[in-house]
Amino acid sequence: MMTKSLYTFAIFFLTLMVCSGILTGVVHFFTGPYIAKLESFNNWHLTGTVVSLVGSVFLIKYYYFKRYRLVFYTGIIATVTSVCFAFVYYMMLLRHRQFETLYAPALYSALITGIIYSLSLTFSSSGKQPRLKAAGILYIISGVIHLITAIWFFSSQDIPLKVTLESMHHWTSRISSLVPVLFILQLRNEAFQTKDIVLQTSQASSLEGWLALARMMALGFTIYFGINIASQTYRLDHISESARILAQPFEARYYANGKGDTLRYRFMKPLDYNSEKKYPLVICPHHGGAHGTDNIRQVEGSWAAYLSRTEYRKKYPAFLFVPQCPRNAGWGNYPGYPGIDTMVFAAMDALEKEFSIDAKRRYSIGVSGGGYASWHFISTRPTLFAAAVPICGGGNPKLAHNIVDGRVSVWAFHGDKDDLVPVSYSRDMIAAIKKAGGKPRYTEFKGAGHNLGGAVENTPGLLDWLFAQKRE
Repeated sequence: MMTKSLYTFAIFFLTLMVCSGILTGVVHFFTGPYIAKLESFNNWHLTGTVVSLVGSVFLIKYYYFKRYRLVFYTGIIATVTSVCFAFVYYMMLLRHRQFETLYAPALYSALITGIIYSLSLTFSSSGKQPRLKAAGILYIISGVIHLITAIWFFSSQDIPLKVTLESMHHWTSRISSLVPVLFILQLRNEAFQTKDIVLQTSQASSLEGWLALARMMALGFTIYFGINIASQTYRLDHISESARILAQPFEARYYANGKGDTLRYRFMKPLDYNSEKKYPLVICPHHGGAHGTDNIRQVEGSWAAYLSRTEYRKKYPAFLFVPQCPRNAGWGNYPGYPGIDTMVFAAMDALEKEFSIDAKRRYSIGVSGGGYASWHFISTRPTLFAAAVPICGGGNPKLAHNIVDGRVSVWAFHGDKDDLVPVSYSRDMIAAIKKAGGKPRYTEFKGAGHNLGGAVENTPGLLDWLFAQKRE
C-alpha cells in the first residue's frame, strides 16, 4: 500500500529529478555539446540516472497501488529501456568504444517504449486523472519529437541540419524535464488525503530509517555534483590571469572563408624573423578544456605555451599556429559532428601565402583533445605534414595506412593508467601503422595517468627529432 511516508519519498525524488533536469538544461545552454566533456559530467549523469530510477520505481509502485495495470506494465518496460540507454551512454562517456554501436538501438528502444508508456498513461484508466493525462500527453509530444529528430539525425549527412536537430532535441528535453511536476502535484494531493499510519513495529521503523538515509544520500550527491558541474561551467567562461599572460606574446588573428565561417587563432613568428629564410610551421591544437571563442585560453591548453619559451624559440625557430575550436564543434574526428579541420587547413594555406613557411616542415603536436586532432590531421591530410606528436589521444586505425603512404613521421606518447583516454587508443594506432608498413615511435609511461605533466617535455631528443623531420 501507499503510506504517507512513501508518498513523501516519491515526491522527494521526483522533485530532485526536476531540479537536476533544470540544472542540466542551464549548463547545456552555456556549454552546448561540450557538456559531455566537463570533468564532473560523468558523475552528474550517473547521479541523475539513479535519482530518476528511484523516482520511476515509486511511480510504478503508485500505479500498482491504484490498479493502473496497463500503465504499471508499460512503465516497467519503459524504465528498463531508459536505464539500459543511460548505461550505454555512461559507458560511452567512459570511452568504451564497443558501446558506440549500441547507442542508436538503445535510444530508439527507450523512445519507443516511452511513447507506448505515455499513450497508456493518457488513454487508460489513469487518464481519468487530469494531471496524469496531461503528463502523458506532454510525454507523447516530446517522445515523438525526440524520435523524429533522432531518426533524421542519424540518417542525414548535412552537418548544419544535424546541429539544428540536436538543438531541437535539447530544447525538447528541457521542457519535458518539467513534466514530473504534474506527478508531484498528483501525489501531493493524494498524500494529504491519506491517513498517516503510526509505525508500531521495529521493521516499519527500520524502513523509515532507510528511507530517510536514502533521501539524505540522494540530496547530498545531487548537491555535491551539481555544485561541481555548475562551477566547471562558470570556469569555462572565466579566463585566468595565467592564460592571458601566456597568450599575450602571440598575435590574435582570425581566418574567414567565403561562407562567413570564422576560425580564431593565435600566431607567433620566429625570433628575428627573416622573410628570406624558410621556417617550419607547428600547429598546436589545444585540449578539450580550452574550447571557445575568446581566442586566449587555447595557448595555455596547447603545446604552444611550451614552445614559446625563449630558449626553445632560439634553438628551434618556427611559426606557432594555435587555432581555437568552438564549443559546438570538434577538430573533425567525431563523425556527424561539426568539424573545423577544413578551416584549419585553409588558414594554414593563407598563412603560407603571407609568411615564409617551409611547406616541407609542417608539424602537429597536441595533448588529449589536441592528440586526437593531431591523429586526425595526419590521417586525413597526410601530405600536409612531415611529423606529428600525438599525446594521450586517439585516432582511427582504419586510416593508419594514409599516414604510412603519406610518409608522416610519428612519435606518440601515452600513460598506461590514463583513465580519460584509454591507452589502447594509442596502442591501436601504433599497431595499425606498423601493420601498414610504417615505423612509428611510441613512448608509454608506466603508472602515468592522463596528465603526463613534464614527462613528455623532458623526453630526451624529442624536439631535436621533431624539427629534423622533413618531407621529401
